[in-house]
Amino acid sequence: MRDAAGEVQLVHDEVVRLRNLGSRSAQVAELFTSPSGFTEADLADTVGAGAARLLIDRLSQLLIIHPLVEQQPPPPEHLIHQTGYLEAMSAEPGMSQQRIRTAKVAIIGLGGIGGLVLQHLLGAGVRQFLLVDGDVVAPANLNRQFLFTPADIGRLKVDAARECVSRYPDAHAEVRPTFIGGTDELAGEFVPDFVVCAADSPPGLIVRWTAAYAAKHAAGFISCGVGINRGYWGPVIVPGETRCLACARPDLRDGPADRPAPLAVSFSPVNSMVAAGVAADMLWTIGRLRPIRDIAVMKVLNLTRASLDSIRPSVAAACDDSLCNSRVETPS
Repeated sequence: MRDAAGEVQLVHDEVVRLRNLGSRSAQVAELFTSPSGFTEADLADTVGAGAARLLIDRLSQLLIIHPLVEQQPPPPEHLIHQTGYLEAMSAEPGMSQQRIRTAKVAIIGLGGIGGLVLQHLLGAGVRQFLLVDGDVVAPANLNRQFLFTPADIGRLKVDAARECVSRYPDAHAEVRPTFIGGTDELAGEFVPDFVVCAADSPPGLIVRWTAAYAAKHAAGFISCGVGINRGYWGPVIVPGETRCLACARPDLRDGPADRPAPLAVSFSPVNSMVAAGVAADMLWTIGRLRPIRDIAVMKVLNLTRASLDSIRPSVAAACDDSLCNSRVETPS
């Protein structure tokens, strides 16, 4: 029979190996071995919703830990129909909604995709956001950026977006009115569970910088973009569960020197379909509603051919990311 101190140390060592949470590793170990048990929300308060589920899944296979306390709160009235969807997708619909509610999401770029993603997540029940964009609302934005109205023209996008978030009960957004020029500019107290790169400048580099920010916090990550009649999103990257950015995005391995400049054209249906795909992949991942192997692929939308194709990540020969799971199987 393992003694209490030994059990705490064993859990602590495994948490460090899986997540390297620093001083929080001790808190997590004590929580896992608490005689009174714990809820997933308890763990999410310490490490974030995404990391909480991964730690529970991994450690329950390896160690003797106290079982989760059942937690099935009644859904808010505006989520009644979503509850039915969750019941069809999950054996623990209440827990799936709890993961969504407690998730902390950083959205980088509030343009034609980012603003729509924010609206989808708010409707689904996400309540904590970091919004990053240095731009102001312009008349030319309104054909596709439905987060804003003509009354917002001239305002900072993050201020208008924060006002929209504040209309939802218990929702809160931290904002940064800035264009990202490097990984250091994303430092701060906000600890995300999921990061969306919906910005397109500087080409190539912005994806690397935001992916590095997500990896620093062991958070999920997704990027996206649009062309004239085409768009893409994904793959979802979750440290320890999927392949890393170098494996998932071979187009970024050779640097950004030959990246095309963002298009100065837009068509709202393309933005809307890509944003809906981004939000779906995020919510499926956060709520643990679909196997990660089904989500960890890039989707490419082509309106002229009325097609949606999936591109499987490959393994980068030079990949040395310790949290890259190169054994993840993705669908053909």
